[in-house]
Amino acid sequence: MDPLPNPGYSTREKEDEALGEFLKRLERLENAVATLQSSQANAAEKLETPPATGQEPTEVDSSEEAKPRKWPTLFGTLRWFFRDVAPEIRGMLSMFFDPRYELGVWNRVAIFTLLALVVTTAWWVPFASIPIAGFCLDRVMMILTAYFLIKLLIGESRRYRQHAPALPESLRWPGKGERE
Repeated sequence: MDPLPNPGYSTREKEDEALGEFLKRLERLENAVATLQSSQANAAEKLETPPATGQEPTEVDSSEEAKPRKWPTLFGTLRWFFRDVAPEIRGMLSMFFDPRYELGVWNRVAIFTLLALVVTTAWWVPFASIPIAGFCLDRVMMILTAYFLIKLLIGESRRYRQHAPALPESLRWPGKGERE
């Protein structure tokens, strides 16, 4: 039994429409291939010719003597210390002695315990009495405990500077975008 024919749309029209779409796609593909071939030819041509040199060499006036190198001074290299670390230490000290700010009990205990551990590492580090290895082990443990002490102090100092009222501007924690 034959399928019912569609009265408004014949199979011949469908084939013609499909052929038209196919020809359009084929034309687009041919254009894309031609574009690729021309760009590859340009790229190959660019590779064959060396690039032009940069600036022309300039003559140096030999009458000027080379200036001696200026060595950094001790104060110049330690400028970051006075700009960054000194206000941090002032903030930490004012945190301890400000009666308006209450340092947490556990933080206060941890700070003083870590400070005592840093000072007394030679007494509590095992094998610290061995001449060379003990000294190195003692210094490693001192650096580790000092690191944790500094991290705790910096965190508590940041909290103090954010929440303490009437702090001078030099001790106040900068807002977003203000910190370098």
